[in-house]
This record gives sequence, C-alpha cells and structure tokens, in this order.
Amino acid sequence: MPGAFERVFVLGIDGVPHSLLQRLGAEGVTPNLTELQTGGQSAQIDSVYPTVSNVAWACFQTGKGSGKFDIFGFTEVDEQLRLRIPNTTHLRSKTIQELASDAGRRVISLGLPSSYPPRPVNGLMVSGFLAPTLERAVHPPDRVEQLTQLGYQLDIDPVRARGDLPYLKSTVLKLLDGRRRTTEALMSQQWDLFLLHVMETDRVNHFMWRLWNSGHREGKAFFEDFYRRVDDLVGRIADRLGPKDLLLILSDHGFCLIRHEVELNRWLMDQGYLKLSGDPTKEMFAAICGDSAAFAMVPGRIYLLDRDKYGRGSVTDENRQNITDEIIARLQSLRDPPTSRAVCKSVFRRGELFAGPYANHAPDIVIDPNDGYDFKGSLTGGEIFSASPITGMHTYYDAYLYARGAELAGGRRCITDVTRSIAEALSIPVPPDMDSRGVLS
Repeated sequence: MPGAFERVFVLGIDGVPHSLLQRLGAEGVTPNLTELQTGGQSAQIDSVYPTVSNVAWACFQTGKGSGKFDIFGFTEVDEQLRLRIPNTTHLRSKTIQELASDAGRRVISLGLPSSYPPRPVNGLMVSGFLAPTLERAVHPPDRVEQLTQLGYQLDIDPVRARGDLPYLKSTVLKLLDGRRRTTEALMSQQWDLFLLHVMETDRVNHFMWRLWNSGHREGKAFFEDFYRRVDDLVGRIADRLGPKDLLLILSDHGFCLIRHEVELNRWLMDQGYLKLSGDPTKEMFAAICGDSAAFAMVPGRIYLLDRDKYGRGSVTDENRQNITDEIIARLQSLRDPPTSRAVCKSVFRRGELFAGPYANHAPDIVIDPNDGYDFKGSLTGGEIFSASPITGMHTYYDAYLYARGAELAGGRRCITDVTRSIAEALSIPVPPDMDSRGVLS
C-alpha cells in the first residue's frame, strides 16, 4: 500500500458513533454514506483515554499516545495548581500535517482540535475550536479574507448553546454550510493531504441526544435533517475525489444518553480526600487545602496531590500506593442510588494507560464510566449526581471509521492508528516513536 495513492482526504466528524450512522443509514437519513459502503468499508473503532476531543484529535494528528506529547485534557493545572488550556505550544510532537509538509506534500487542514496556534505547513492550516478568533487561527494569515468570504467560522458558543436551543440549531447549520462552501472551493486547489474537521456533530449530539433518542417530534426532525446535511457534505466530497484518491472518514469517540452527571470532586470531598481552604469561584484549584490527597478534572481524571510535586498535599512516596488502591476500590463500589447501577465500568492506574517521556504528567487515575454517567470536575458542586442541559456524553467505544480505496485491516483499532496509514499512503516517513499500527491492509 505505501505510495499507492495520489491524494488522501480525511473527514473528521466529531463525536459520531458508528452505531448511529448504521441506524440512520437503515432509516434512509444518510444515503451517501450508505452508497459509499458498496465501494468501501466501515468499522467501529475505539477512542483514547481520557475520552475528550482535544486529546483524541492530538493522538490522531501525531499517531501517538498522550504520554508522548504531553496533553491530557481540555484543561490542566500546573505545579501551583493554576488552570491552563493546553495548545500546540504544549504539544511535544510533530503532526501528520507537519510530517507531510516536511516530505514536500501540499496540505490543507481545516478545524482540527489541538491545532491552535496554527503551525506553519506547506499549504493552509486553520485551527479548530478554542482558537479565539479566525484571524489568529489561520496560517498563512493572508488567507483569512478568503475564508471569511466563504463564510467559514470556527465554532458555536457552547456556553450560550446550553440555554438557547434555537441559537444552537441556527448556528450549527450556518457553520456546517460555511464548511461545505470552503471545502468545495479549496478542493479545486492543489493539495496532497486534505483534513477537514466538523465540530457541529459533537455539539448537536451533546445538546439534542435526548430529544432524538426519546422521539421528540421537533427535536428528532431537526437531528435527522442535520445529519442529512452532514451526509450531503460527504457526498459532495466523495464526488470530487478520483480513483487514485484515498477517502477516510472517522470520528474521535462515540456517544450515549446521559443518566446523571457525576461531580467527582464532590465525591472526593465526601470521601475525605479533598478539602478547600479558599474560594474556588475565585481561586479555582488554588483553593485546594494543603492536606488534601486528590483532586479531579474532566473527564474522570484524578490527580494525587503529591507533596513534592505541588508543594502541598498529603501524598508521599510511602502512602501513594495505599491511597491509589483505596480510591480505586471506592470508585469501583460507587453506585447510582435510585438503581444501584455501577457508575464505573473500569478504573485505570496511570501506568496501565500511558507510556512515554511525559507519562509522569498524566492523571494518576482515569475512569471509564458505564454508559450514562458523565464525570465532571466542578469544585462547587453540591450533589454527586446532578443534571444539566447537556444530554449526550462521550464513550470510549463506538467511534467510526470508513475507508474508500483500500481495505480495512482486521482486529481492534483506535483513532491513533489512522495516522500511520495516511503517512504510508503518501510515502511520508513514519517517525520511529509513532504508536500507530495502521488501519489499512
């Protein structure tokens, strides 16, 4: 397969489950994806831990686990417990866009998470959500005017969308249409690797999953109409590709209905592992008391408060193992009070998930929840089990992968494994520390 393709197009549809597309295809909602199945293959793949978009797409772009590039969530804290939002200045690895550019390939990359600030490439790089403005998200910057004229926008305002469903509906359609126009215009240019990310699918799934799942008439109608438009984008892309072009479509995680949000820091407080000595609404994580043992961040990440690392905390080399064992045992026994359902499917130690030069920066404990239990990290939550306008949550399993132009390899695969196949398809040298095993036979 190496060098067998002239070009590779990758469409990233954020948070779209394989099972959802199978169901929508059977119901006639996504005819283009259904037709593509006759000339290609799809499969269910896994996400990564922690199961959050910026980490998953960073794993995809690098072909590595996060222990090799040093990003573990949307937000992280430094050794003074100050909150920070990781970006490409913290990403300790080259990306597939950069590897392609180094090999002389022409690259167009639109909207992938974990790509801000944009790194220079041989072509066009447009950062994804969390970029503050389009003007600051584009390299080279002289392409901003063209993108603006095409109606390209970065993302919705997810905070506003929590309480304004009409805003969500109108804005995701506007943004999706801008991505379509931009993609059609740019596909006519010279390129070897084209990466397009659609964030609107994740937004719709987060806020409208319950409406669709329950059969709510208006909610279900909008949900399916939205996915018809996504399917139309797929068809337009596929029609513009030739027989020597490889088309890959993938998502970064699955989705399911939320039963409860689970405030993990509230649970740690109730268990005696976390105490506050300040006002978390003002000081955030710096309000954690010095004799605490652990704190949590989304999604389901627990960090032990190591005295040597943070200059505060009750965790030492001598008691680390006992505290870790105790927290894991208590999490495994955590039940949803009304149903007695287990909340945690699996609870992992750092060494079970992470390897590489930055693995010691990873969370000490990572939870893979049972479907329906969405772990949160608020320091002000009053109850362990709560609810919010968000009704859909990420799952580690049930991500989606499709390939047209090559056969998918057998065996269990995850989003990280796609990267090697892209490099091999374009005869791009693969770094020796890349974890990716490839997804094509």
